[in-house]
Amino acid sequence: ASEIGDLVSQVNDQAGEDFALLIWTCWDRRRDASPFAAVWQSLPESFGTGLSARASELEAVAGLPLGQEILQAQAHLKQSYDSYFAPLVKAVEGYLGEEGFGWSDYLWASELWYAYAIQVESEEMERNSACLAPTLFFCNHSLHPHCNHFSRIRDGALQVRCCRAAAKGEEVF
Repeated sequence: ASEIGDLVSQVNDQAGEDFALLIWTCWDRRRDASPFAAVWQSLPESFGTGLSARASELEAVAGLPLGQEILQAQAHLKQSYDSYFAPLVKAVEGYLGEEGFGWSDYLWASELWYAYAIQVESEEMERNSACLAPTLFFCNHSLHPHCNHFSRIRDGALQVRCCRAAAKGEEVF
């Protein structure tokens, strides 16, 4: 166990397991030697989800349940950043390099997991776990997707569940 690992574990107990995924994403995205460097470089600089929507962009949904849900999600994200992420980064700033991490890194990582993560079920796991599967980044990005955000691991392979039929040879979204 490392010093940062111990610190992340302590924060995880309070902030939740998904918090470690955000920290790892922020850290690994900046590593030149990351095995995921090509994945990080292929992703957009901004995802444009409700998490990053400006107040002026939310005027169209003001007063609607969607608008309230977005505002609540934004408030939750900012609260978790202020309560857990910013203090953690400050505590280990020498370990993270000169630049450190800020709100924009945290927001980017949060939107990545919000937009691309899938829930994976495995016989070895007690419960479903969030996972990024780069080859699946192209799935579920359609108004009428074939795939949903839930998959399972069986016999060492990730099985993607389709929620509607796909013809042989048809691209799956």
